[in-house]
Amino acid sequence: MRLALGTVQFGLDYGVNNPQGKTLDSELDSILNLAAKHNIDLLDTATAYGNAIERLGKRDLSPFKVVSKLKPIQGERLATVDIDNCLQEVENTVKQLNVTQLHAIMLHNAGDLLKPECDVLLQELKRSQFATKVGASFYSQQPILNLCKSNQLDIVQLPLNVADQSALNTGLLNQLKQNGCEVHIRSVFLQGLLLMTSIPDYFEPWKNWFGHYKQLIASLDTNPIELCLGIAKHLNSVDRIVIGANSLGQLADIINSYNKCDIDHSQLVSLATEDENFINPVNWKL
Repeated sequence: MRLALGTVQFGLDYGVNNPQGKTLDSELDSILNLAAKHNIDLLDTATAYGNAIERLGKRDLSPFKVVSKLKPIQGERLATVDIDNCLQEVENTVKQLNVTQLHAIMLHNAGDLLKPECDVLLQELKRSQFATKVGASFYSQQPILNLCKSNQLDIVQLPLNVADQSALNTGLLNQLKQNGCEVHIRSVFLQGLLLMTSIPDYFEPWKNWFGHYKQLIASLDTNPIELCLGIAKHLNSVDRIVIGANSLGQLADIINSYNKCDIDHSQLVSLATEDENFINPVNWKL
């Protein structure tokens, strides 16, 4: 299955639609078991996700490949000590997870690619053999294609959802695939906002957008999860859709909706917006 399981909820209270907080141990085990049962064979984690890596390392991860992200690098350039620290971080991640190798290691902040000596870091990461692929996690406004080409990245992660369709509409996804990159998309539910029955007051300025969103769900005779997954399910340029679930029920709903989803991205064009204050959670002031 092309779904991948994000693990931020395993280590942090994450998302605007997560009243339960961090996933409980019993629920975490159930989520991993259900994922494996339905051939969701890739986990997406990061050093910045609280104690998610530590908790995952106490479980049997043999059914899964793992992608992990390095914490952002401080300073305007990479010193030798920064490169050494990154390599040590990856080694620690592999040991904590009790795996022999990661599927991929990514820079959590793709802005680090612009720093002098980052090319040395990428070369060292590839040489280390801690991961089969090396890449970065991007935001939509960054010069993704140029950075991928200049740094010879194997894998990229970037946002795509019914509101933020820039990666699709600009042709970026196809260009990345033509460049040989493995493409993972995240934020398909916009941190859970697109699945909420009641929208927080903060998003009142976008009430017209949400009105159209609900109308489209009704006219297509579908549900919010199916609609959100429809933006990417049928795209050949997308290798993985990273989703998060804080409960067994949430993951079951996502799997069922994914299997039933026959919505195509072409039906969702009218929902696209370029308003960064809405589509980029970094800009939210909740």
